[in-house]
Amino acid sequence: MKRENLLFRILYFTYLYLMSNSMDLQARKIHFVQEFLRLNNENIIAKFEQILHSEKKKLFAERLAPLSLTDFNRMIDNSEEDAVNGRVKDTVELDQDIDTWT
Repeated sequence: MKRENLLFRILYFTYLYLMSNSMDLQARKIHFVQEFLRLNNENIIAKFEQILHSEKKKLFAERLAPLSLTDFNRMIDNSEEDAVNGRVKDTVELDQDIDTWT
């Protein structure tokens, strides 16, 4: 068995073991990152990058839902009402708010 396959399997089974135990999500993520940082094989890292990219793409697609015409019109009405009632920001105010995000 190739070394890269062995390392991948070890990491995969470690991950499965952690998933099956009552370890909280934050601890599992830390453990996974620690194991990942020990990797020195570019092929395994590339596989994890592919998995991460494809899973993030799936999650995004699941959360992306089409907007109904009723909801779209409601958003427009709410926006127009906000503008009439002064609940808007100009670009300077928005830039100032954005500067506080980091």
